[in-house]
Amino acid sequence: MKFKSFGADMSLISAKETERVESETRPSAEIVTIARPSRGSPRSPQSEIAGDPENENSLELTEINLQSDLIAATSDQTVPPQLEEPLGEGDPFLQMRVPPARALEWVAMAWFNYQPKERQLHAGSLAPETAEIIAHGLGIELKAETRSLNRLKKTQFPCMAIDREGFAYLLLGREGTDRFICRTEQGDEGIDREALNKRVSGTVFFLRPIAASEHGETSSDVSADTPVDSIIRFLAREMLKRRPWTLAQLALAGFVSNSLLVLLPIFTMAVYDRVIPHLAFDTLWALSIGMGLALAADLALRHVKLRLIDSLAADISHVAQIRFFRHLVFGNMVELPRTSAAVTPAIRDLEGYCQLIPLSFISLVIDLPFVVVTTILLASIAGSVAIIPIAGTVIIGLIFLVAHYAGHSHLQPYLGQMRAQSNMVTETIEGIETVKTSTAETQILNRWERLADSSAFASHAARLANGMAQHWASTISQLMTIGALILGVYEISINMITVGALSAATMLIGRLIGPIMQMAVQIQRLVQARKTLEPIRMVFNSGLERAGDGDIALSVAIEGQFDFVDVSHKYNGSQLPSLSNITLSIRPGERVGIIGRIGCGKSTLLRLMVRLLEPSGGAIRLDGRDLRQASPRELRRRFSFVSQESTLFDDTLTANLLLGHEKPDPKIIEEAVTISGVSGFAGRSPEGYGMRVGPRGERLSGGERQAVGLARALIGNPTMLILDEPTAAMDNTTERNVINGLTKWLGNRTLIVATHRAAMLDLVDRVILMHEGKIVADGPKEQVLKKLQGG
Repeated sequence: MKFKSFGADMSLISAKETERVESETRPSAEIVTIARPSRGSPRSPQSEIAGDPENENSLELTEINLQSDLIAATSDQTVPPQLEEPLGEGDPFLQMRVPPARALEWVAMAWFNYQPKERQLHAGSLAPETAEIIAHGLGIELKAETRSLNRLKKTQFPCMAIDREGFAYLLLGREGTDRFICRTEQGDEGIDREALNKRVSGTVFFLRPIAASEHGETSSDVSADTPVDSIIRFLAREMLKRRPWTLAQLALAGFVSNSLLVLLPIFTMAVYDRVIPHLAFDTLWALSIGMGLALAADLALRHVKLRLIDSLAADISHVAQIRFFRHLVFGNMVELPRTSAAVTPAIRDLEGYCQLIPLSFISLVIDLPFVVVTTILLASIAGSVAIIPIAGTVIIGLIFLVAHYAGHSHLQPYLGQMRAQSNMVTETIEGIETVKTSTAETQILNRWERLADSSAFASHAARLANGMAQHWASTISQLMTIGALILGVYEISINMITVGALSAATMLIGRLIGPIMQMAVQIQRLVQARKTLEPIRMVFNSGLERAGDGDIALSVAIEGQFDFVDVSHKYNGSQLPSLSNITLSIRPGERVGIIGRIGCGKSTLLRLMVRLLEPSGGAIRLDGRDLRQASPRELRRRFSFVSQESTLFDDTLTANLLLGHEKPDPKIIEEAVTISGVSGFAGRSPEGYGMRVGPRGERLSGGERQAVGLARALIGNPTMLILDEPTAAMDNTTERNVINGLTKWLGNRTLIVATHRAAMLDLVDRVILMHEGKIVADGPKEQVLKKLQGG
């Protein structure tokens, strides 16, 4: 069996060589192996012709953690036929399919020498957007498309065909004309093309090394990291890129619909000028039947346009919302909004603007040319009467321009007031207990009244300018009709036009008014969108957390040696640094306690260790390398961090415990809930671990929420445990049980705990004392505590 492979440029061998190899190997299988490309310069394709037995057995896999369901990519291409029979236990296709993550890891091992993780995690189906994130972390560019397997080209291997359950078939190439070579756990096997086509969902993931993409040798999709200068332009680009065929259909429907609308004025002119003078009733009925058919066709086309516009709007809205939430959960915390009020109004408006994009496309591509052509037609029918709609259009444009500048000064204050109102509602609902216990109802109400008054005034001023513009435009459109009739009468008096022509001209002007008004309103809304959607644009442009060196992040084991070298940090907007010139080392297996007064920088120091924050100065090294080289997600998997306030979601206790974990060892879960104390209060509830914890975990006490947060960290079985006041809300008995449990659990693991509770120091051997962002003492626990007591 002959093999062909590709290098970093992903190209195959020359056409002549391909022809020669194919002729020599028929009817043998032809396979494109997953050759390992260089991350630097691309190799010559000829140097990649494989007969190397090492490449055949170099792929192994352990599972990696992936979540969410497969979402088929939206496209207008042919989808494979439905599966006639479900997969049975003895079906050979069950043995050939693997989780998408497993296939991605195989490719990464072959291309980049990727070393699989030791722990096995659940690997299920995943959305294309999530797959793109996982693939990027493995050094792979992934593109999801809906495509029939019959249309796959040689240059598109390897690729993953996704079935309806979200599993993947990793296809390496073709075997003859009607079979594919599929990589499985048992090796490379042939698979029938038509049988596979019936089992897949139609979604295909195409794979390329990121290095090749950087050399410009792969498709140039709009990356999720490409800066967005305008949300409207971003939505328009996505619409053009993803649904060009749908746009063509929409444009055709709009063109035909507009053309049919011109028939009614022509019909009216024919009746006045031809039918009535000659009493041609047969002609009248023939024309009437034709107009009836035209109106029926127009009604059908309007329905088609509505469905297509809704489909396009839903598609680009989905793309925008996925990107928004991707940056929200994977973005750098310092660049993200700190309150939901900053983005909630914009997210609410996003759906409407997604509807506006395809409407604006129709206005630009169809309605604008329609206005020009109809004006020319009007001039050919009624002569100088065509001057009236031209002048009216210019006046309407000027009115909306003046209205824009008049309302623009009030728009920004109005948007600010809306965000302030949304923020105040959120804070009041979340802090209603504090409001009542502080007897601050009147004070809060007064603040709301002032805010509502300011918001109402700003909203009134903005709406007034827009409303007046539309009223004036409506009046101008009526004056256009009156002016056309007046001028038309004079034209009739000198025999320049007929009565039928004037009637047709009047109706044509009516047809022109609609698109002109619609385009004016759309332009006004598109201009306003720049301000309205600005919070979303800022989230889109926030940086994603990534490893500085993907190879190190993927292949090098993390030991846990931390070195802080002159590290400083200052929060945005703060005048004083939270940390100043911190220098310390923490060795693997150490148990370190950090103490100090409130605001001394303990929490900031811990957050720097898991890259929730980045230092303003100095360097943090992990195992001798800059911490920024390590993948943040991999870092947090190995080094579990528990903050002062454990955030819970409105779900069951089990769901909150297993947040971020898939199929953990039941023994680890049992040990975690026992150490943390969760088993105690879960056992007292009739619902057990199925109890609902409520929004933000409000049905649990503060100590119980801390217990859930601690258990969640222990379930991850980390090599380092980083705790920030983990027992501050617990009673003494529960705290003592936690300490005893952690003492046995820690073993050789590293522990770093910031605390004000003296009992927690029983877990540590070394104590760091901080004051005003600086380390004032660092050493064995007994010495530091003795110095502190003596001081």
